[in-house]
Amino acid sequence: MSLIKIKHYTKDTLNEAVIEQLHQLSPDSLTPYFQQYGTEPDRIAHCFTASNNNTVLGFALLSTLHEVATLHSLFIKKECRGKSLGRKLCLHLLAKAVKFGCKKVELESKKSQLNFFKNLGFVVIKEPCTKTKTTHFILENPCPAYFLSIYKKRLIENRQNNTDTTQALVLSQDKTIYNFHDEAQFLALHRNMLSQAKRRIWIMANSISAPVLNDEQFRQSILQLAKNNPQAEIRILLEDDKSGPSRFSPLINLAQRLTSFVEIRTLPSTAHKFSEWVTLVDFSAGIYRKTLESYSGFATYDGKLIAQRLITKFDDQWQFAKPSAEFRRLAI
Repeated sequence: MSLIKIKHYTKDTLNEAVIEQLHQLSPDSLTPYFQQYGTEPDRIAHCFTASNNNTVLGFALLSTLHEVATLHSLFIKKECRGKSLGRKLCLHLLAKAVKFGCKKVELESKKSQLNFFKNLGFVVIKEPCTKTKTTHFILENPCPAYFLSIYKKRLIENRQNNTDTTQALVLSQDKTIYNFHDEAQFLALHRNMLSQAKRRIWIMANSISAPVLNDEQFRQSILQLAKNNPQAEIRILLEDDKSGPSRFSPLINLAQRLTSFVEIRTLPSTAHKFSEWVTLVDFSAGIYRKTLESYSGFATYDGKLIAQRLITKFDDQWQFAKPSAEFRRLAI
């Protein structure tokens, strides 16, 4: 396929020639999209076209509201499918969403499209339900900026090694060891990994005020895990409880709502304090921060031996920890 150009339009910048081509590709998509999302306060509707020689071959409809982007439609002309045009367009959307200031991108998908979106950093957060009569999967990419940096690096490595490795940042599939060196990368890895949890989330942190524990994505991941698995284990081990927890702490709120799932413990004053951060997700994934003084460490999505070592570190501290009197007093 020759040179493809991707153009960005808003409701006010779409010209009649492009609108006519879009209607020919998908007559029922454009008008209701702009009617619904172009008038909602604070939500901005976007249209992206992929064209060759001024002929539109595909398009995507995206809206943004505050820090969340929603992909409503991704359409590729039938004769152009299977040529990576959809992937190129979707990667462009992710990059634009980051530029728009969005921290995550969400969408609905049919089962037949799941692998396509999983290859682009999306994870399933809700499956179809007969009770609610929903037929689509709900997916999101919880850290588009970090995913794009990893994706580009992976492409370069594949070309150099003439390989086609497994999906990036996917639990129980990606055996790559990811090193992080700053708080943004540390938080992005947590957003991505925690959202994929199916069985358990264990976190050993120094303070209840840690950014990870106060991140909205952390809250959503905990709620999702508890809802999807009645046997879920959510353990939070804190170094101490002297950081002034309040009734407005997201973690305290979760512990109060999910008493059967969330267990919070702290170390006694006589115990040896830990100086590292450990996060465990299910049985083969984890994030390890070497020291609490800096954001330096690694993450593994499918490393059973590494995960086992992290489990041992966690258990060594957990066995001496006890439910905090401070947290008990906060219970409603």
